Amino acid sequence: MLLYDENFQPLEGEELQQALEDLWENDPASFADAYIDLGHSEHIEFLTFADRLSALIWLHRTVNAGVVKTTTSHADSWRTGNHRVAGWSGESDDNLREEGRLLGDMSTISAGAVIAACAAALESLATSLLDRDSDSPLRKRGLQVKIAALIERWPHLLEPQMIRDSTQWIAERRNAFAHSLLDEVEPWNRSRGPWTFDDDAVEEAFTRVGEVASCLAVAWTADHRGEG
Repeated sequence: MLLYDENFQPLEGEELQQALEDLWENDPASFADAYIDLGHSEHIEFLTFADRLSALIWLHRTVNAGVVKTTTSHADSWRTGNHRVAGWSGESDDNLREEGRLLGDMSTISAGAVIAACAAALESLATSLLDRDSDSPLRKRGLQVKIAALIERWPHLLEPQMIRDSTQWIAERRNAFAHSLLDEVEPWNRSRGPWTFDDDAVEEAFTRVGEVASCLAVAWTADHRGEG
């Protein structure tokens, strides 16, 4: 990406890196650029994927900010007692305890929903790349099958094992989140392994789907070079 200073000269080195980081932090349309490198690919489906990833990053940051604000207010209420209604102190405390439990659910459900949406965005991208007439049956299959078909189709694809591993990672967590909401997982096991949905898991999801999409963009560009 080219960025320019006030004299319309291209930024370079540390100045360019700082400008990019400012964009990644403050410009919603550029949020995904920290995770995905589309190179010279201008295929609309990659741009759509990047937009969706930016939207998910914005959503995650916005919900987190809201949870932090509410958590701070919650702690202040316990400290000052300003939540208590005269004559109903016990009931007021019970309501505040319930709010505390809800705050934990907010963070977990938000993280899980964002991870599941990352999987959906990647699957939508894979579906769009299976654009041959004979691909109709494949487009109805699951995420991992679609990605496996693209790996087989593009033998020059960079880091195929990383793509398989990351696709499996995101698919497993999407399914795990759905099952956890259905209470199909023992409560003691929900905080372990693939059942963990927190900021670290969301960050890993952003990184993994971004890396997969970046590799797919390189392969797609090479495969379609000279067309048009």
